[in-house]
Amino acid sequence: MKNIFKREEKKTVRDSILKQIKDVESQLENSSYDSGEYHRLMDEYLKLIDRYNEMEKNKAHPVVDYGLKVASIVIPAGITIWGTIVTMNYEKEDIVNNTAGKQFFKRIFTV
Repeated sequence: MKNIFKREEKKTVRDSILKQIKDVESQLENSSYDSGEYHRLMDEYLKLIDRYNEMEKNKAHPVVDYGLKVASIVIPAGITIWGTIVTMNYEKEDIVNNTAGKQFFKRIFTV
């Protein structure tokens, strides 16, 4: 339920910014270019556009963050599993391993 309300809040903020942008656009069309009112409206319009763009840009960041978090878990786990399988096959061939490799192999199974 909590996530649903957050999404609705974000949509309403986004919608209100879009509504404000449209209102300012219509006011800009009706005002004279030489007036101070036009320049004030243009400043307000640019600030609203920047705010809207910032909201849209921040929406993409969670996807990238989640992808990096998943990759930081999956890649080391995959390398460890692959290394364990290779070490097991290496042990089957009756070849003497080095001490560091044996210690690492023991730590994996004693955890």
